[in-house]
Amino acid sequence: MPQMQISSISLLLLLAVPLAAQAPKVVRISGRVLDAAGAPVAAAMVRCMHRGLPADLQSDDVDRRELRCDENGVFRGELLAGREYSVWASWPTGATTVAEAVADGGFVELRAAPGTGPAQIPLVGLPAWQELAPLSFRALVGSANLDFVDVPLRDGVLELPSLPPMEVRIVEILDRTGRLVWAIAPDDAKERRLPPLAEVRMAVVDAHGAPLAGAMIQRHLRNYWYTQSATVPFAQRFRNLWPQVGVSNAAGWVQVRLPMPADGLAGLFALASKQGHGMCAGKQVGPGEGLVFELPGAGDVALQLQLGGQPYTGPVATVWRVGKGGGGGMPFSPALLQCDAGRVERPLLPSDAKLEQAWVQLSDALRSELETAVGAAPPRSFRLPDAKAALLGGVDPLLPESCRAVQVVSVAGTPATGATVVAAALQPRGRVQELFAARADRLGRVLIPDLGQAAQEQPPLLVAVTPQGWGMLRDDGSTRRLRVQLIARPELTGIVRDGNGEPVAGADIYAQVAVTGTAEPREHELPLPLVSSLLAREGAVGSDAAGRFRRALLPITGTVQLRATFGTEQAKASVDCDPAAALPEVELQLAAPDHRKR
Repeated sequence: MPQMQISSISLLLLLAVPLAAQAPKVVRISGRVLDAAGAPVAAAMVRCMHRGLPADLQSDDVDRRELRCDENGVFRGELLAGREYSVWASWPTGATTVAEAVADGGFVELRAAPGTGPAQIPLVGLPAWQELAPLSFRALVGSANLDFVDVPLRDGVLELPSLPPMEVRIVEILDRTGRLVWAIAPDDAKERRLPPLAEVRMAVVDAHGAPLAGAMIQRHLRNYWYTQSATVPFAQRFRNLWPQVGVSNAAGWVQVRLPMPADGLAGLFALASKQGHGMCAGKQVGPGEGLVFELPGAGDVALQLQLGGQPYTGPVATVWRVGKGGGGGMPFSPALLQCDAGRVERPLLPSDAKLEQAWVQLSDALRSELETAVGAAPPRSFRLPDAKAALLGGVDPLLPESCRAVQVVSVAGTPATGATVVAAALQPRGRVQELFAARADRLGRVLIPDLGQAAQEQPPLLVAVTPQGWGMLRDDGSTRRLRVQLIARPELTGIVRDGNGEPVAGADIYAQVAVTGTAEPREHELPLPLVSSLLAREGAVGSDAAGRFRRALLPITGTVQLRATFGTEQAKASVDCDPAAALPEVELQLAAPDHRKR
């Protein structure tokens, strides 16, 4: 009771504070921008981006800031306290990689990345799209906080500005009303040819076959990775595009003109939904078929969510799998859901839709309570480790007594700020299920939530990785505060050459583990599938001015496949690894006789 009285008094005092006094706190940030040679870049533009729900454009919690470097490449500014930002810089001839999870001020060094200068992309087929004009274009940045930059179109040519490196960059196309109508990967010559517009008629009926007016129809365009950031696990990197294409009229049908690829209606997958009907119907159209949606009546659509022992209030971003397409269906992100006092309305979905992922936005008060009780705070944007159990089964993943605090210590003995921490369950036949992933805060701390049934069956493996070190331990549940000491990672070194044997600067070198067999990892080794996932998260490293590279690995007994890319050229090599033996020097040779002439 005393605690309840104090909480009530505190709440009354908080409500009495003027709104102006409750403005978000700010922290100072500073840093510098360097080119490939390490020289400062004067007047570079630094962009800082935060989203409360990083992959959701509907989130209201958005903070975007731009800072200009001085003549010494130094920038200074302010960020909102307690938020995590994606930070990068650009100038007319280049851009840097993205610094992720920048928070609580501090100093940030941004270095130029090869192949990040501006580009001109001609588009074919624009005259057939005149009825949608004027069109606008936005290019994906590739940061963990989803972001785009506007791309001008001049004389049929897209003029992409300098942007951070991205293996496959997507450009989204919007019509004159700002509605998303298409998306392309402009590096693919086939995708630069826009498909013609075609007339499509769609009808919507209820369960008795009667026409339904006012039903919304959404079309599936594509799925793509919106980021390659090491802070974001593979399954969370997808952005799925389902723009609205029309609303059924009084007769229950809508007729629209849509971009239609060569396979026509056979390649069209759409959903229809209407309030008052608890589910919507999805339709994959076959050759010669019409497009008719049958919507059943409403049913029990309530979802519930408890976090930290309290009913949750706030936004919920979800991803579901719908339809019978390849891979068991297609990912679908409905409109942002709003949870009020632990109750959230289920979105309109097909009856066979399966909930896959969900994110929530935690309050500062709940994060502070968990930090006090457990020893670490979860991030503001929190992915539910088991969305189905939390929203459909009422399981609270943030009960303090079920959470763990992990302290990650660097090779040098200091807090491992920004370390990637993964909790994984080892399954039969050498398979691995990733249960949770997060980044350590500035004090090297990570909160591990209740991981559900998978963790109860077998103690999960906790792995922490930084560019310099790695460490692991088994969480057997015997203590709520864990410590992971990192040790140095093994490192491959080598050189990239062209067909004449000359060194190639600015090549990208990727590492991938060849996952073969079902052998159990030896002591002080990680399972091969988990190593493969961790290395892929880290993306590529670049070759320096002398063509040399250094690629950090993880201890395994197995084969690592290296791939160097430079423009359209590729070179590959396989390296057999054994923790007991030294790693060999690697040479990757491109086929082009002189890379400087391409």
